[in-house]
Amino acid sequence: MNKEDILALIAAIIAVAAILINVNIKGVTPENIFDALKDLSGLIINIIVLLIALKIYKKQDYGKFKEKFEEYLQDWVFQNEYLIDSNKKIYGQNENKQFYYMLSKPNHKNLVFKEKLASNFPDTGGQLNPKGAFLYTDTNNKEEIIFGLNQSFFKSKAGEDLPVAIEEIADKIIERIDDNFSEIGLECSKSNDSRRITVSLKNMEKTEKNAKILIDLVEFVKSMILAIA
Repeated sequence: MNKEDILALIAAIIAVAAILINVNIKGVTPENIFDALKDLSGLIINIIVLLIALKIYKKQDYGKFKEKFEEYLQDWVFQNEYLIDSNKKIYGQNENKQFYYMLSKPNHKNLVFKEKLASNFPDTGGQLNPKGAFLYTDTNNKEEIIFGLNQSFFKSKAGEDLPVAIEEIADKIIERIDDNFSEIGLECSKSNDSRRITVSLKNMEKTEKNAKILIDLVEFVKSMILAIA
């Protein structure tokens, strides 16, 4: 239950209590009970209208926030264009998901040596794909972003063991996110195979300041992946 629902529930409890107290003071008669039921039905209608209005406002608020986040994200991608493919990809044929690729471990040095833009590396090919899905953006307005933990981020060649089990990598990254970003209301979870970390934004205030902090989070996760690799 979010804070808007909690406030509406508190208001409803207070109003119902006031109606019951009023009936008790006036006396329990059919006429007074009927008046109380009319007041209660009016209260229910007002609460429904309030909840609908709050949800509409919240959706508009998130839309503006997402536009600002996407604006800052484009700047971040440009700053990391030798590691992050600037061409946003479409995920799957039946899913409305979009993501950015990150170069795999053998190509991480390109961030320093700048041999060519990450977008100029092929998406697939060879025994170890040159890129892996790194950041899924929120195209379905679920108020979340998803980080991909592609095994190619941590391997120098196909068949090589991971430096740390993928489950432990996911757990440690979530732990570090909680340590550094939980104060703004972010909540993390991982997929069953530990290859994706979902960051829920539902309890976060949708401000421009937090849009910038979310970019700090993206950079933070990128840095942790490079450190583990």
